[in-house]
Amino acid sequence: MRTTGFSLGGLGLASLLAEDDPAAFSGKHPIRPAIDPDNP
Repeated sequence: MRTTGFSLGGLGLASLLAEDDPAAFSGKHPIRPAIDPDNP
């Protein structure tokens, strides 16, 4: 029963983090380099 509670709690936390904007956590925007598919 305890393992089930931890599992459901972990799934709930994972879903909340997946919905949240990653920039809102640290205040910084992720680095996304401009990659040209024709000239990698």
